[in-house]
Amino acid sequence: MQRVVGFQYGRRAACVLVEDFDALSNTQPLPAGWPDGIEFLNEGGLVSLRGSDGVEVPMVSAYWFAWHAAFPQGITLTNRND
Repeated sequence: MQRVVGFQYGRRAACVLVEDFDALSNTQPLPAGWPDGIEFLNEGGLVSLRGSDGVEVPMVSAYWFAWHAAFPQGITLTNRND
């Protein structure tokens, strides 16, 4: 029953655990496997993702199992080492 923030960029679908996503900031490295060309921005608590073309990447909040059912080839990004 893990909550995730999911997004699609190009032909890739990825999700990040909410707890990991909430901990991201502009100054720390992004999770391993983060898609090239996508930028994480946290501006005064307003979080957004932007592609290399400057267009905002839509995000959706979901449970991991629902995200995985919709995007079985998608990847789960994590800051964890376990």
